[in-house]
Amino acid sequence: MRFRKLRIAWSVLCAIACVVLIVLWVRSYSRLDEKMDGEIASLSLPAEFDQLDIRPKRLLLGRLINAGEYSTAIELLNRSNVDIQVEHATKRNHLYWAGVQAIAVDVPGVEQTSNMSVWVLPGTSCTPESKEWQIAASQFAERYNRALAAKIQGREQAEKIDR
Repeated sequence: MRFRKLRIAWSVLCAIACVVLIVLWVRSYSRLDEKMDGEIASLSLPAEFDQLDIRPKRLLLGRLINAGEYSTAIELLNRSNVDIQVEHATKRNHLYWAGVQAIAVDVPGVEQTSNMSVWVLPGTSCTPESKEWQIAASQFAERYNRALAAKIQGREQAEKIDR
């Protein structure tokens, strides 16, 4: 009981520090969303869509789907250049396969294995709200995955030649 007031003051200080850290953590997410909104708002689609990393791409598609703008999302996927997207993804070493949600996650265009990193196109499900979106997402995923598989296979063959 010698340093009772000191212990109380220390506990209060630690509690304040904890609250400040939580506030900063939550604030960082809203700042990230603002940054992403700025990036998405300044896009001239679909040309710059091909250059986006996976997270903003998912965010943009998710917002279109949540807003019910299936036709815009379908047009975006149909007009996107998968070769540019694969080139951009491999330069950054973001080797994720495109998947669609059905009864389970399906990775069209390639043989699925258990150790695949997959980004599921938003709005796809076994009971989709828009069958056109489900079809367009599946076709895009197939085109993207085949291009990514060809790029990875070409990279592996180039590494064998270099050895």
